[in-house]
Amino acid sequence: MLNPKVELKQSVIQGMGIFAREFIKEGEIVWWETPEEQAKRFIVTREVVVSWPEELQRKFLNYAYQISEGIYYGPENGVSNDPADSTNHSCDPNTWFVDDNAMSARRDIMPGEEITYDYAMSEIEEDFILVCGCGAANCRGIIRGSDHLLPEVQEAYGSHMMQHTLHSIAAHGNASKKVKVANAE
Repeated sequence: MLNPKVELKQSVIQGMGIFAREFIKEGEIVWWETPEEQAKRFIVTREVVVSWPEELQRKFLNYAYQISEGIYYGPENGVSNDPADSTNHSCDPNTWFVDDNAMSARRDIMPGEEITYDYAMSEIEEDFILVCGCGAANCRGIIRGSDHLLPEVQEAYGSHMMQHTLHSIAAHGNASKKVKVANAE
């Protein structure tokens, strides 16, 4: 579910995006997923996705996000009816994960501002590559599935990443002091 202060609109970053209609205070929940919503989702392995025709792969991966190593969560047949699926990436996002099923405002979000998150908080596949169009001062240019291992990413978000991302950081043994890898177990 999206906070009622949020709406779907055309984005300058990529396609559609979600935007604040009203002021959203730092720490306020922006997105959360109920068990009912989770039950409607399509969960699939990377191996299955790559076996699909290229067009279906592209559609699915445009809206899907990684929930575990090699596991994706997204709209069946690549058709999304959930505005939250249009949350775009930014290298300087205004939201982050509270847990795997909720995101909060990382800072105050002004009306009209696009709501974004850094895909490094969820995407850990080695072959994940995205040309970034966020325009942030700290833009990485190319977003990779290994970005969660970058010290500057870990310093920026600490433990505000999905659990599988924290597990990956712990497995690589290079967690910054801000990342509480003990919470990832």
